[in-house]
Amino acid sequence: MLNRFVGIVTHDLRNPLGAMQVFSEMLLEDKDMSEDEKLTCLSKLNKICKSSLYMVNDLFNISAIR
Repeated sequence: MLNRFVGIVTHDLRNPLGAMQVFSEMLLEDKDMSEDEKLTCLSKLNKICKSSLYMVNDLFNISAIR
């Protein structure tokens, strides 16, 4: 059961980290992006960071209960 839980958590953390990497690379490498496109990428990046932080905080809260 623990292995299954760790597998799910790993998957759920890896996906947003990959998206953060893609958006940050786009911002760094694409010099032809408009300001609106940059703001859209930054907004998405910010949302992904927030949700990932909530997930990590929830994991710490769960581990504190044990």
